[in-house]
Amino acid sequence: MEQERILLGILDDATKISICYVRLYVYLCDISSRTRLDSLVDSTNDILAHFRYLCNLATVSIPVEGIDEAIGALVDPVINKCFQISITATEAANLIDSHNTQLGLVKDSTLSNESKGLLIEGLARTKQKYDDIRSRDIPEQDSLLSAIRDFSAFLKDLYGKDLFLFKA
Repeated sequence: MEQERILLGILDDATKISICYVRLYVYLCDISSRTRLDSLVDSTNDILAHFRYLCNLATVSIPVEGIDEAIGALVDPVINKCFQISITATEAANLIDSHNTQLGLVKDSTLSNESKGLLIEGLARTKQKYDDIRSRDIPEQDSLLSAIRDFSAFLKDLYGKDLFLFKA
């Protein structure tokens, strides 16, 4: 049934965002993960676009009591996590670029010792900023996971069976 596919798609996209959020902190543990951070931002944006499309489609085409409230309760936590992923991953990727650029310049044999010293200081500051990002506490996903559970319960009430196996 088309209605069921749309609602399950919404729940699936919300769960994918939760997984992307965990991946972000795995990728931050490796300073060589520049490409993976970019890919994570791209996939997060793609999932968010699909999620918003399905949410809009559901609210205008599925005449079920409580659908607007159920979807509305899921939208904010998903958007907040997407924002956190994009900002943190982009910030980390920029620092990795800066680190690699400075590292390349430090190895340049044509630079004076004074210039190399300044670049080494900049390299240390960049590495410290990256380490600060990595050491941040991972904010709890309670709001997103709670919204996912609530939406899953809404679907169970609607269809009389568990349609999604995600249990957080």
